[in-house]
Amino acid sequence: MKKFTFIIVLLLITSKLLAQDCSQYMYMKKNKVIESTCYNEKGVVLRKVVSTVVDVTTTNGVTTATVNTEYLDKKGKPDEKRTISYKCNGGAFIMDMGGNGPQQANIKFSSTPMEYPAGMKVGDHLKSVTSQMDEKIGSVATVGTTQIERTVVAKENVTTPAGTWNCFKIVNKSTTTLKGYKMAPFTAETTEWYAPNFGIIKVQVVGLTTEITALR
Repeated sequence: MKKFTFIIVLLLITSKLLAQDCSQYMYMKKNKVIESTCYNEKGVVLRKVVSTVVDVTTTNGVTTATVNTEYLDKKGKPDEKRTISYKCNGGAFIMDMGGNGPQQANIKFSSTPMEYPAGMKVGDHLKSVTSQMDEKIGSVATVGTTQIERTVVAKENVTTPAGTWNCFKIVNKSTTTLKGYKMAPFTAETTEWYAPNFGIIKVQVVGLTTEITALR
């Protein structure tokens, strides 16, 4: 009986340690380069995104990755550069949504992080995300607030030019309200495929598909 109890305890400890391992996430590997490609409904390339992990640090159990991201137009010419932060805490992957927002002098963007918890399962409702964008053009000020509700709807294999992963399919339903314009709130839906302990593999929104096409 003691031996059986010891085995159960050992399995629980091992499971917990595995859940807290952040080293397998692609964005948690220093010098890793992740290339993503965006296509339209006809499969035409619209742009590419090249992300390079320039630094990875761990403080008080939280691992933070600093990623330089370069956006290229359909001809391969540099269009924009950003620095985005990703975190891993207890096995949960956390994306800084503020770093993904518009970066212009007349726009102020803020957002809560988007979190992908360890141990997620089909049917889970993940933490919602709230963002706000303040834009001023001349004397006209507009405030847009977006609420994103996220649900894990399935588990599927996803194959891209970079490989094959067993992913959770997550549907994000967003509702945006604009102050400054006389219009009703509008909604949108984004679908993404997330590979546990690795990262986001594929995203679809309004007829556009973005997926990982190279890892090096």
